[in-house]
Amino acid sequence: MPVIYQLDPLTLEGLPPRLRRKIRIDPVTQCWLWIGARTKAGYGNAWYRKRNIGAHRLVWRYIRGRLPRRELDHLCRVRHCVNPRHLEQVSRAENNRRSTCWVHLHQ
Repeated sequence: MPVIYQLDPLTLEGLPPRLRRKIRIDPVTQCWLWIGARTKAGYGNAWYRKRNIGAHRLVWRYIRGRLPRRELDHLCRVRHCVNPRHLEQVSRAENNRRSTCWVHLHQ
């Protein structure tokens, strides 16, 4: 069974070093910016249990204790942000609705 790291969501101290090394905190927005591999769409990409997974989902797993059952919406709208305080579990329909609204409002 993998180790579950418990931490204050505002710090990176409890994350495994291999993940911590790939995150930089933006002092203005408090986004935890993934500096590792990214998908073409701009989401952080990590390796977990012999498969690729969204870096935001993997950080969520280490902090919350399990992978989210639903999609994670980036409330900050920064696709490579992995800060769990900037993520919310939502349905796929809600995530799509929010992303469409945001795109139209910010063009």
